[in-house]
Amino acid sequence: MHLCVHLQLTALASDSVSSGYSGAEIVALCRDAALHAIGEMDDGVIDKPQIHMRHLLQSINNMKPRTTQEMLDFYSGGWKQ
Repeated sequence: MHLCVHLQLTALASDSVSSGYSGAEIVALCRDAALHAIGEMDDGVIDKPQIHMRHLLQSINNMKPRTTQEMLDFYSGGWKQ
């Protein structure tokens, strides 16, 4: 699976796009985006799957972060006494 050269990784990493997602959730987003790209290949839209920004944004729109603020506080050191 290839990444499109026009993929905007900096935009994806920004807080406005990926804020609140855990590392595992980011991995799941990438896998879901790959499935969208493969789906386009199955539909005859493309001949070789390639992840584009639209695939990642589609995954972000479909998958909301499940990490709570309490969890973020815990892992950022808020649990220390």
